[in-house]
Amino acid sequence: MRDKMNYTIKRKKSWGGRIALILLAFVVFAALLTGMWFAIGGGREYIMKRAYPLEYEETVLEESKEAGLDPALVFAVIKTESNFDCEAESHAGARGLMQMMPETFVWLQSKRGESGAFTEEDLYTPAVNIRYGCYYLAWLCQRYEILETALAAYNAGPGNVDRWLADSETSVDGKNLSSIPIGETRRYVESVAGNYQVYKELYQIS
Repeated sequence: MRDKMNYTIKRKKSWGGRIALILLAFVVFAALLTGMWFAIGGGREYIMKRAYPLEYEETVLEESKEAGLDPALVFAVIKTESNFDCEAESHAGARGLMQMMPETFVWLQSKRGESGAFTEEDLYTPAVNIRYGCYYLAWLCQRYEILETALAAYNAGPGNVDRWLADSETSVDGKNLSSIPIGETRRYVESVAGNYQVYKELYQIS
């Protein structure tokens, strides 16, 4: 009889231990799951910030403020134009971070009363490129008032945009572009707009 009682007690202890282990495993699993949830969120933000960096931040903030531009927009343009490669050069000859054409650079120097202050090679200098890129972008925004129209002009040139705005097939009001005939420019405007939204949401620097 005593042996039977001992067996019953041992069996109860055995089941109690198993339940405790199950509960412990559940708690550990829940903790790991919670940690993974936060890790995934933090990991996504880390990856996004790696893909959309704030390189040349001090210069961008300074020059965008001077030009009256949203710094998030300037970062978006740089991301689209050169992906922050200060030595980038397009097949058309645009140079540097904000991909400025040498002839536009010369014209802007004259407009600012700084003719001959810099050479074409200075377009590879981040501070110079960002300064003149911001100045040009601000001038286009003031001229066209609509951001998408200004971005189209930044890519395709004011001459093309003026013709599109004057054409009823591409603009119904002379300010907004209902369509952009050049595919590269159309994709450019979409890319900058998308990058602009990401920078505003990711860093809240607007």
